[in-house]
Amino acid sequence: MMKSQMKQPRQRQEIRGLGTEVLFEFFVGIYLITVVVFFWQKPVWTSLLLGGAIGMQLWFWRDRADAAMMIGAALLGTPSEMLCVELGVWTYRAPGVVLGLPVWIPLVWASLFCLFRRLSLTMRSVTRRLWPDDKKLATKIFFGALGGLILVYYFITVSVIRKPIAAVYTVFMIPAVIFWHGKRDMLIFVIGGALGTLGEYICMKLGFWQYHYPFFRSIGLPLSLPLAWGLSSVIVARIARIWETPATSTFSTLGFIAFFTCLGQQTLGPQFSSLFPAPPSAVDLFSSFYLLVT
Repeated sequence: MMKSQMKQPRQRQEIRGLGTEVLFEFFVGIYLITVVVFFWQKPVWTSLLLGGAIGMQLWFWRDRADAAMMIGAALLGTPSEMLCVELGVWTYRAPGVVLGLPVWIPLVWASLFCLFRRLSLTMRSVTRRLWPDDKKLATKIFFGALGGLILVYYFITVSVIRKPIAAVYTVFMIPAVIFWHGKRDMLIFVIGGALGTLGEYICMKLGFWQYHYPFFRSIGLPLSLPLAWGLSSVIVARIARIWETPATSTFSTLGFIAFFTCLGQQTLGPQFSSLFPAPPSAVDLFSSFYLLVT
């Protein structure tokens, strides 16, 4: 009896905390959309306002894994976008473009991916409250269906899109399915895929940038867009989890980064190397990434 009475105030406190978290995440999402919609033609103001969003997120959450998520997203997302612009996948029409990208792109990557991480943690808290026992049938059905939908979407996408692009997605998808298939991974894949695609749709309507080979010509977006956002979210979130998981996960993540960097240099050659200068050996590459994140 005493234990149940003690649990009730704790449960109320957890619910209040969860409610506060949801409200702040909603505020950050609306703030980011507002900044991009109304200020994308003013690069200085956009940069200042996005910097303010990053400051608010770091102040509110005060978690080094969030800072790692921001840094990882900016460091990996910005060169990836440079590569896509160089290969002619899309073109930015916004003012303040440097090396093919608006100057504030690293800031929006940092803030947005931190939000994805927090939304996935909130969703995981909700699922734990609904199904406290991960071994129960309801939990297995929910996450099994979620993982099944992700795989079905992946197979449909790679069967339709151009073969070289499908091969790139497959190279990233296979290790992610084998090693990174946890509940949080599935949640952040769906969150990143859905919200990232929605954000790009809004930007396309504003005339912010243009895809050169969209699958859906009526809306100007490729079929693989949610897959790109989802996989990117999973990879960057796994890098951020270095600061919240044991050392074995740290080395597996660093090995994953090193492997794909070497793969990119072999498959894309000088275009990739110009964005990611390669150390002379795989050992040196691994050491460089280790020093970068520690």
